[in-house]
Amino acid sequence: IPNIEKIFPEFTLEIKNRYGRSMFIGNKENPAWNGTVNNAGIAPNGVYFYIINYNKEGFDAVQGRLYLNK
Repeated sequence: IPNIEKIFPEFTLEIKNRYGRSMFIGNKENPAWNGTVNNAGIAPNGVYFYIINYNKEGFDAVQGRLYLNK
């Protein structure tokens, strides 16, 4: 999300695999997932789930899914 770290400086982003295992946790200092498993290796193609917590009053957390294809 472009400029999320400026609009919602306290946000967190979590990427999980289909088993619920956390693959990435981001925040203002590290806002973007690069498609790796905890920065250790490239994640396989597939469906992953994200949760964005804006951590700002009046904004609910958003969750959804994405498809990673290399």
